[in-house]
Amino acid sequence: MGIYDELVEEGKAAGDGLVRVELLPPYNEHLTRDLGALYLATAVLLGAAARSLWRSFVGSALIAWLAFAAPHAVWHVFNLDPYRTGDGAANLVALASTVLLPIALLILLARDRPPNQLAAENGQSAGGRR
Repeated sequence: MGIYDELVEEGKAAGDGLVRVELLPPYNEHLTRDLGALYLATAVLLGAAARSLWRSFVGSALIAWLAFAAPHAVWHVFNLDPYRTGDGAANLVALASTVLLPIALLILLARDRPPNQLAAENGQSAGGRR
């Protein structure tokens, strides 16, 4: 459903009979609470990854965040009309940071690691496979 909602304009595809977003009023408590819960769940995931520092967990959490943050930022880039110039610029800076910071962290994560760390992550020890 998430992929469908990101790709289909106005919350429905022509002729598919599914109508969701355009029937909702401009403010919708249910949609707002769902989004808040999504942010909370994502924060828990990112916090657990930061606490564990398990490389694959951190990378997966950052990619999961980017799956949300990138389309969200792109949408806002093309929908700045309601904002005054300063507010629009501040919005763009804030949204850019939600995409660029995780990308920078993923780049750092992908840098070369010591051979013993690579072996440990691949389930090997100094004496061979575990």
